[in-house]
Amino acid sequence: MDVYKLCRVGELVAVQAWYIHSVVPNPPTVPFLILPFPLIKPGVSRDDTLVIHLRFAGAVEGWFADPTYHELPLRFYTDVVTRHGKCARAILVHDPKSKESALDIASALEAKFPGIEIIKQCASRCEDFMVMYKAKHLALSVSTFAWWAGFLGVKSKSTVFYPRHAKVAWWNPRRLKTWYNHLMPEDAVFVPVEYTTAPTRSGEAAVVKEQMDHLDQLAAVN
Repeated sequence: MDVYKLCRVGELVAVQAWYIHSVVPNPPTVPFLILPFPLIKPGVSRDDTLVIHLRFAGAVEGWFADPTYHELPLRFYTDVVTRHGKCARAILVHDPKSKESALDIASALEAKFPGIEIIKQCASRCEDFMVMYKAKHLALSVSTFAWWAGFLGVKSKSTVFYPRHAKVAWWNPRRLKTWYNHLMPEDAVFVPVEYTTAPTRSGEAAVVKEQMDHLDQLAAVN
């Protein structure tokens, strides 16, 4: 990913500031900068705040959407909030073309977790990236855009929740959707949240439910 293609010309100074501290060993001191936009939404580094990236390929790319960059089920997002354990605010980062889909997720989270504050973040790609980059707790979608925010911003992270597709048989076409499982670094900060796409047979559905119930029991114990 070419980070400079993410931004408008006026945002390049901000990109240089975070990029240097992310990937350069012993970076030089960067003077205080007056940024052309608010660098961080208020409180993304708070412990009770969870930043969630939403990717709706169908809404953004239509028929040209890559099926391996699939949308996640609602259960994934509710599991993430539950696993966080003390989420008072959820900041939903999404594309301008997927506002209706993001609203559906926001409504579902509010119904599941009464009292949670939902903030929808939809600005320039650079600002959206930096909100995820600086978040203390981040939940990824099946997206390399979000993955880079988690990977480069790991120094500011306590937790990066990521979607790990449940294992399926080698002949099952849904196996193509497990590629994202292999991108995560071996680091305790990265926490897998297992899910599955819609099963095709009733017997398979029962197995998936059993797996989900087992995960719920583990989460309750931990």
